[in-house]
Amino acid sequence: MSTRSQIKIRKSNEHGVNMNLKNGTIYQLPNGRELVACITCDNRTVLFSLNPSESLMYQLNPDGRLLFEGRLTAWEIDDLEDTGRVGAPECR
Repeated sequence: MSTRSQIKIRKSNEHGVNMNLKNGTIYQLPNGRELVACITCDNRTVLFSLNPSESLMYQLNPDGRLLFEGRLTAWEIDDLEDTGRVGAPECR
């Protein structure tokens, strides 16, 4: 297992929102969509869809909200449920 896959994304924003995500871990949104968390080379947090027919990428903003194509979504970090599974450890 690579060191990169063991990195945890440990952040909290100025509002005290706990923003801990584990790199390579699969999370599920309340609508059932599964996403894998990834830390980019420039320390941004992104989440990719696991569905091969979707090329979705969400970003996590400093307030803990998920962005899609630069726009706020209805989701925030607290909506992500850790599935206990690990996806591809490397970013796409």
